[in-house]
Amino acid sequence: MNIVIADDEALVRSSLTSMLEEMEGSWNVLGEAANGEELLDLVGRCLPDIAIVDIKMPRLSGLEAIQQGRLLSPLTQWIIVSGYSEFSFAQQALKLGASEYLLKPVDPEELQRTLHRVYASNQQYIALLNQQFENTLFNLFHGLTSITAEPEDSLFHRGSFHGTFVCLDSSLPANQQIALQHELCRTARSLMNASLGCGMNIGIFALPGGEMASVSAWEPDKGIEARQRVVSYQEALERTLNTLSGNAASVTLMQTSECRGLQELVDQMGRLQRWAELRPVLGLSRTWLTEELEPHAEQEGKLKLGRLMIMASQQFKNKLYVQFQQTIGELGQLWGRTGLSRDHQVEQALLTYMGCVFPRDSEAASVRTVEEGFRYLQALGDRQLLGPQSMEQPIDWVERVIAYIESSYMKDIGISQIAADLNVTPNYLSTLFHKKTGSTFMKYVTRLRILKAKELLADTGLQVQQVAESVGYYSTRHFTKLFTEMVGMYPSDYRRSRQTSP
Repeated sequence: MNIVIADDEALVRSSLTSMLEEMEGSWNVLGEAANGEELLDLVGRCLPDIAIVDIKMPRLSGLEAIQQGRLLSPLTQWIIVSGYSEFSFAQQALKLGASEYLLKPVDPEELQRTLHRVYASNQQYIALLNQQFENTLFNLFHGLTSITAEPEDSLFHRGSFHGTFVCLDSSLPANQQIALQHELCRTARSLMNASLGCGMNIGIFALPGGEMASVSAWEPDKGIEARQRVVSYQEALERTLNTLSGNAASVTLMQTSECRGLQELVDQMGRLQRWAELRPVLGLSRTWLTEELEPHAEQEGKLKLGRLMIMASQQFKNKLYVQFQQTIGELGQLWGRTGLSRDHQVEQALLTYMGCVFPRDSEAASVRTVEEGFRYLQALGDRQLLGPQSMEQPIDWVERVIAYIESSYMKDIGISQIAADLNVTPNYLSTLFHKKTGSTFMKYVTRLRILKAKELLADTGLQVQQVAESVGYYSTRHFTKLFTEMVGMYPSDYRRSRQTSP
């Protein structure tokens, strides 16, 4: 927890600093100020979590500093230090938004109790604002709302952004793969919660294809502290998630460069999702940056080879063995007519990918070249076609998904969990769903939820918050934003319009 101290008495400042150094907890004093002007400069540069401020200071009083400082750093919590004779000033400070006040001379135990109270309330507020940021990100990436609906002066237009998404490759059964995805998400959220602070936000959510994404944003004009928090979080995320790669699965991270505004990030993430198809030919279990992938993406042979390898993996998992055989045949021809067969690094990367996503048996263990790998996969496809599990005439998965949505729209549902239950891949199920319904999975769920909400608003006396929770939204603000975007009016206005209509 980062703290700044402002008092015109050097002895008081050093006394407070000493108390903080001796306390249990991560209290980090970023700097000291001897007057109100120095305090504002410090707050603007550092965006502290807490400012401990003397009520009376030269040049700019504590009251004036709080009033102006809240504009510079809205999430900073203010603790007033006051003498008995200045109690009326302390009352004014509390009205201006100060969280607590302490009487001089400051008692160390009272200071510690006060800091813990302020810390708890500050973290709750930061978490609430971050949840709103995450909800907005999810809506924008899933096409539920538009960036043009966000205010021009908002973080989404003027902030700096950095994005990462996770490619999970494995031969694990669907239920085990979804369990690993949940573990990745839990790990990322734990790091996120430990990293949140003033001037920055982090969103962790599923992209339309089911991949986990992490997007960080900070305000570049409000000091370096927020950016440093983001950099530390990104480094910890990369370090931790890469350790989750093992024999059964590979975790590969795709990272954007620093982007100005969300639209630039969305464009770069879109390119990264296409270029992520290069990983079978470049390598797994590492982090790939946009600038590293771009030169390879310009080589059509590499991109096509990677795309076909991923396609073959998906077809095999989804038991589409005729299509799988055709893709392996196309891969063999492409490998033979490009110069990539002479690239040892590409060959090793392809063999690693095959070993990661296809079943391992004694025959697979003897594969030493890509050509041998393709012959093995062709034989594997032949055996599966002769077996009882082929699904070239598949069950109507989309009807099953729609039935699931109808019965569970009020729960926290996603395409990945449903795909695991049906033992198919999220990408395949998402493609089938879009092809048959003309809608993405999330847009379909959202439309159904809003339709049910309209029924509840028209036919019941439930409060808007209760309606939101009944259809699967636990943030009234999030629900209201989506409802207004889709219906064209606030939920309360919709209810009134239904009550007045004949």
